[in-house]
Amino acid sequence: MSDGSSRPMPKAGGTTKRTDPLGQIGFRTVGPIAAGAFSTVVRATRRAGGGDGASPEEAAVKSFNRAKYAKATWLKGALKNEIDVLETLQPSKHDHVANLIELHETHQATHAVLEYCSGGSVHRHLRSLRHGQALSEAHGGVLVQQLSLALAHLHELGIAHRDVKAENVLYTDTAKERIKLCDYGFAVVCGERKLRSVCGSPAYMAPELNTREAYHGWPVDLWALGCFAYEVLHNTPPFRGESLETLNLRIKKVDHHPFRKSLSSDAKRAIGALLVAAPHSRCLAAAAAPMWQTVASMARQARQAEVVETREAKYIPP
Repeated sequence: MSDGSSRPMPKAGGTTKRTDPLGQIGFRTVGPIAAGAFSTVVRATRRAGGGDGASPEEAAVKSFNRAKYAKATWLKGALKNEIDVLETLQPSKHDHVANLIELHETHQATHAVLEYCSGGSVHRHLRSLRHGQALSEAHGGVLVQQLSLALAHLHELGIAHRDVKAENVLYTDTAKERIKLCDYGFAVVCGERKLRSVCGSPAYMAPELNTREAYHGWPVDLWALGCFAYEVLHNTPPFRGESLETLNLRIKKVDHHPFRKSLSSDAKRAIGALLVAAPHSRCLAAAAAPMWQTVASMARQARQAEVVETREAKYIPP
């Protein structure tokens, strides 16, 4: 779990029971995850004797500094939006959402206890690969399918995430087979209501965000889903530019960098269905999920066929 306006936190010294602010809510701080101007995210464990026995012992705790939030009306609104989204998502406990476990109010802060994902972000995993490497269609296709399912769930509940990117997609564990969408700092329960706040990462921003006009939330997520899909299969964002102006122009024209030569026609089609200039012409998340399931399935079948062919080529009859 990370913080939308956050940066990685430096390593800190040990926290005693007396100084640990999470002690009041039955948790112990293990280490930092991220820090923003108005909130921090830490890895924490539940103290002995706490909880109902069904809740996980390990969690990510996002703490909002109440004194800072009290000084600005817009911050209060941002906090309310984020908590509203987390509480709306909580009952369904979707498999691919970093869900809220508990919410606590103390004198110093509001603490959102969230599901902890130990595998790190997809972004970090991509950066760890050698130059020129990317995820296979079998692996990447599964991740995009799972993210599609998460967004379909959000959109069904009237929620727009508005900051979908590889940094906010976390592997649930070190096996790196399942992901959860995290960081709801820019998310909002909006339904069909148009929005005006421009937010997110420039490389993932949909064309309509550069017009400064009101926009619908869910198509923005679908564009970002297409950017994510391209990035995991190429290990680079689809839109790049020497300046923000050049980047925005390429996004407006849907002038992404070429697909790699080995990319399947299924994957190209699935990305193309999302990176569409007209917001309401983009493939819905619920429809994108089976497309990416097909991409992953076809890639696995092709790989198995290659293995069989290689074995047969090496076989020498007696």
